[in-house]
Amino acid sequence: MQPAQTFPQVLAGPIIRQANAEQVSVWMITSKKYRFLAKLFNPELHKVWFESELDNQQVSTIQVGEHAFINLLTINPVSHIDCGSRVSYDIQLIDEKQQAASITEVCAKLLYCGQSHPSFVVSKSIKRILHGSCRKPHHNSDDGLCVVDSQLQRALAGEVEPPNLLMMSGDQIYADDVAGPTLVAIKQTIEQLGLFHEELHGAVVSNSKEIFDHADCYYQRPELLPDTSATDNTYRNFFAGKRKPIFTSVNANNHLVSFAEVIAMYILTWSPEMWQIVKLSDADIPPVFQSKFAQEKVAIDKFSAGLSQVRRALAHVPVYMIFDDHDVTDDWNLTRGWEEAVYQNEFAKRIVGNALIGYWLCQGWGNKPDILQPLHTACKAHFSHHGITEHDALVDKLLA
Repeated sequence: MQPAQTFPQVLAGPIIRQANAEQVSVWMITSKKYRFLAKLFNPELHKVWFESELDNQQVSTIQVGEHAFINLLTINPVSHIDCGSRVSYDIQLIDEKQQAASITEVCAKLLYCGQSHPSFVVSKSIKRILHGSCRKPHHNSDDGLCVVDSQLQRALAGEVEPPNLLMMSGDQIYADDVAGPTLVAIKQTIEQLGLFHEELHGAVVSNSKEIFDHADCYYQRPELLPDTSATDNTYRNFFAGKRKPIFTSVNANNHLVSFAEVIAMYILTWSPEMWQIVKLSDADIPPVFQSKFAQEKVAIDKFSAGLSQVRRALAHVPVYMIFDDHDVTDDWNLTRGWEEAVYQNEFAKRIVGNALIGYWLCQGWGNKPDILQPLHTACKAHFSHHGITEHDALVDKLLA
């Protein structure tokens, strides 16, 4: 295990989530548990709406690995932010030695030209929305979120009106359609950060850690399902991804299974840090799939190279997110027969549940923190510094 001090302090984010005159929420994943000091201000207007260390009511932290902590900072300004104002912000990360570091110090390339701090606009009326969906890292097209970055750069330069918000209406991750190089990066991210593994029932492996030791881990994941008649039905329904014009012709061959895999996917989808640590080797890839791996790697290298722009963009505009099917799996809840096949199978239900836990922590939570607080209160006790306890009960709460 790599020593904790060698990890970037911020692994993903910061992402501006809900932002209005009365409340600002910021999401990020850090490699340690930190205290946070936040400041919301406008230097041109000599306005300071908030400047204080955040208390336990304003910071919610969920540990998902030895070196991975998901944080939602919910800041209530001491006075309402003037609508239409550009809000600059600073977040100080304070460690156990009382050493503080600014978000701009620990996140490289977070600022646009001429900025001293990241910023966003608080809007009263919605006039300009940036909208996107279906962001697949290994698709043979440019990353649409890099266009958001260029739009924000133009807005700061006064060339266009700043967007009021970014609406991402589904498929922020593809849990069911994963490139081989991405799965290699996921494995290394789990190992490096010590993302928590889980016991599995009804599978050919007993623990999620064993998936990566199995001969069918890469490009053959449907074979990891239990070999029973009931599971055969589940396979046909759960993994029957539609054929689409993409690099991979069978969507489910690298389908994510564990909660650790889902969290690693979110980190790798939004931030550049872990891509600079992992090494994309085909050493563990079966020879028959190595040409596919090489083809996908071209797209993945291009995708990861743009993630500094993506992180900068998501730090400069309020972002709202909702799932679509691929955030969980293709054909999710499409028919009654699908539901019966999946939710009556312990292993398949866990796969869906893990994707939903990841959605809650990495997407849904920041849309409206106050509304999600009862869910957070009900679920946070399942997380400890050792891993998730009563995992199936947690899945049931998310499904409910």
